Amino acid sequence: MRVFVTGMGGEIGTRVARHLEADDKIDAIAGMDLEPPRRMLLRAAYHYVDPLDRVKVSKVIHDFKPTVVVHMGIYEPHSRSTPEQAESRTENGTAALLDACRSVGTVEHLAVRSGLEVYGRRKGSSECPDESAPVAPTTRFGTILAGVEAATREAGADIGASVFRLRCAPVTGAHLPSPLARYLRMPLVPVPLPPAKQFSLVHVDDVAHAMYVAATLGLEDTLNLVAEDTINVYRALRRGKRLPLPVLGPTLRLTRMITELLGSPLPDHTLELLTRGRMATSRRGHEVLGFTPQHSTSSIIDEIYDWSTKTYMGSEPSPNTP
Repeated sequence: MRVFVTGMGGEIGTRVARHLEADDKIDAIAGMDLEPPRRMLLRAAYHYVDPLDRVKVSKVIHDFKPTVVVHMGIYEPHSRSTPEQAESRTENGTAALLDACRSVGTVEHLAVRSGLEVYGRRKGSSECPDESAPVAPTTRFGTILAGVEAATREAGADIGASVFRLRCAPVTGAHLPSPLARYLRMPLVPVPLPPAKQFSLVHVDDVAHAMYVAATLGLEDTLNLVAEDTINVYRALRRGKRLPLPVLGPTLRLTRMITELLGSPLPDHTLELLTRGRMATSRRGHEVLGFTPQHSTSSIIDEIYDWSTKTYMGSEPSPNTP
């Protein structure tokens, strides 16, 4: 098994690579990204590659000849990229990767990170969709993710590879760049007037574990991954001892401009979470993957606020150690 990880330099991609390194069944590991991995990797080969550079993407894939590709090169608007950069890097990087997979002739399995944003939050849509709910995104990030899913499904059919899609709740952790985390950390936080909608999160460690399991088992499925509990913005702010500033809908749009000037931009998918909620059913995902996320939404919120006390680098046990 030769596993190639896109987005290896990101928080999730680095963790996926560490899981793979600890698995003796993996013969070789390589990956690419715009930034180097967040932790020391002992077996994995990292390549600096701009996702917009199709020639280099193709060369790296053809030189490595992967049997499994884990596509973590998904850029969230206002995470480390502007909305325009996120869309261009994700769409063009995905197209370059899949073209290389079609031509290399060795890929047997594709696993891709997606998100609950693909379900959208149109009027009348399910507040807690399962995997059978229609894909109907209502935000820019949701549209980007839906496009990645469709392109991956088409490429898998072209080359006869199994395809796995993991639809994650908003992913965060102590040091993961997240527009939602930045927003919640503001000392005075503008929020929509009650009733506040419920949302769920998922921890970066649980996403990495799920992607590792799916990649090594060659799962062909589409699964949601969501922490078991839910929270609303007012309860989240109470846990962080932040002051909420209730605002009406039109004022909230103005506030969005103000928060961006203060260094905490609110992309449309985060604003949708605050005003419409973001939940999903993930029972089947837990059953198929064989594990339940170890972090609750409430504990993830606590970690967002305790981020300065968390050790970012350091000695850690193998991620596959019980």
